[in-house]
Amino acid sequence: MAFNHKDFDLSIITSGEELPAEMDRIRPDMVILDLNSPVVGAYDLCDKIKNDRRWSQTCVILVRKEFEKIDQDRLDTINYDLMVFMPVQSREFEEKVRFILQQKRPLPGD
Repeated sequence: MAFNHKDFDLSIITSGEELPAEMDRIRPDMVILDLNSPVVGAYDLCDKIKNDRRWSQTCVILVRKEFEKIDQDRLDTINYDLMVFMPVQSREFEEKVRFILQQKRPLPGD
């Protein structure tokens, strides 16, 4: 719901196997991964995105519920741009996404 307007183009991927082909096809500015999704494999996908030269500049936001169990050791080994704890207000989530995207975009002349 946070991104349900014209400022964002959304693609929803329901399995980790789809992500590499979709990333090559649409070249996203950002990927939002549910950290505890059993079908996506967020830790591995995040690692793959950030360690692939084609996608390494893509912003990655990890989403999780505050009290969900996570693999902290594994989390400490991956590179991501932001962790968002759910529930979060749509407007707050959108503001965080916009802030991260602004930080990642090169300045004119760079």
